[in-house]
Amino acid sequence: MKENKDIFCILIEPSKKGDTIPTKQSEQAKEYSEDKQILQSFDKKISQVTGKITTNCYAMVFDELSLIETELKLNLWVYADFDNQNEPIKINQFRSTFCGIQKYV
Repeated sequence: MKENKDIFCILIEPSKKGDTIPTKQSEQAKEYSEDKQILQSFDKKISQVTGKITTNCYAMVFDELSLIETELKLNLWVYADFDNQNEPIKINQFRSTFCGIQKYV
């Protein structure tokens, strides 16, 4: 079900050097599927898609990226983990990527 909502992806820089641990996997994806049935090759114009590639991995596709130079404050307490909306978002050295949904205003 598609809803007409603005969706944002926020890439957060670590607060200090060493706060994140680089991925230990660097397999290259060769194909993708929008419906998990029909495979398509990646466009040759994009850079390599790498990481831990499994049958359960997913990706986000952007039509626009913007860099915001000003410092922003993001209150993660108003968001819940998208996969388990009864749980708050948890970030640590081993989980720097998450999908959240705003639950409170």
